[in-house]
Amino acid sequence: MKPRLQRLIPIVTAALLLALPTQAQEPAPGVGYGGVAFVLDSALGTSVSVIPVAGQDPSVEQPGGPQVAHLAFSISGLTTEKATVPGPWTARGVINVYETADLEGYELAAAQLDQLRTLLADRPDLAPFMAASATATGNELPYLPVPEAAQVLRAQAHYLDSAQLSGVAYLTGFRQDISRFAATDFWYTFQGLSTDGSRYVALTWVVTAPGFPARVSFRRSDTTGDGYQRYLDKAIARLNSADPTAFSPSLADVDALVTSITFEGIPAGEPVPGASPAG
Repeated sequence: MKPRLQRLIPIVTAALLLALPTQAQEPAPGVGYGGVAFVLDSALGTSVSVIPVAGQDPSVEQPGGPQVAHLAFSISGLTTEKATVPGPWTARGVINVYETADLEGYELAAAQLDQLRTLLADRPDLAPFMAASATATGNELPYLPVPEAAQVLRAQAHYLDSAQLSGVAYLTGFRQDISRFAATDFWYTFQGLSTDGSRYVALTWVVTAPGFPARVSFRRSDTTGDGYQRYLDKAIARLNSADPTAFSPSLADVDALVTSITFEGIPAGEPVPGASPAG
C-alpha cells in the first residue's frame, strides 16, 4: 500500500534542509513550524518538507474516506539543495498533526479518534491486539490517515508518553490480498494525543525488518484452509522477537523522535480528556 499523501497533497509550501552535525556530540537539529516542534537526529533524516494539507468535503466518497485538513512534516535524507523540493513520495517518514476538532466531522477519521481516546483512558494490555487479522476484524489499533487496505497484523506494540503527548506505537502491515511480506513492507506508526486533547499526532515510518526476504512470491499454501493465518502468526512472532535496534531505522530512534514532539501553548502534564498518561 502506498502512502496516501502522494496522491492527496497538492503542493509543498516549505522545506527546511538541515545540516548534518560535524561532531557526534553536537545536539540534533530542531524543527519547528505552525506551533509544532521536534528534534530530528541525522540517523533518521536530514531534510524536512512542511506541508499544510487541505481538507476535503466530508461527503467525498473514496477509499479511506475524505482527507481531513492537517499539517504534515515529510522527512527524507537529502543533504544538499536540489532543483525540486523533496516531497512525501520520497520521504522516510511523515508526521501528520491534526486538530481533533477537525476530525469530528469525518466519520471514519472520528472513529479512529474515539478508539484512541478509549485506548488511552483504559490502557489495556496490548497483547490481544497483536493477533493476526487475516479472517476477522476487531483488534485493529487506531490509524490515521484512514488506510485504504486491511490492517492484517500488529507487532512491537507499546504505549509511549512524553510531557505533552501520549499514545500507542506499533509495527503494522496492510494488505488487500493474501500476499506475504517483504522486509520493507512494514510500517512503524505512532498514534497519539496531545495532553490537552487538542492535537492528534500520526507518525508513519517505513522500516526494514530483520528476518524477512527482500522479495516475496505467491505461495499456494497460503490460500488453503487457515494457511495465511498461520503465516501471519509466524510473521508477528518474528517481528516481536526482534530487538528494536535490529530494524532499520532503529525503532528506539523513532520512539525518541516521537517523545521529542512539543506543542506551543500546551502546558506539559495536563491530562488527555478521558486518558491517563503515564507518569
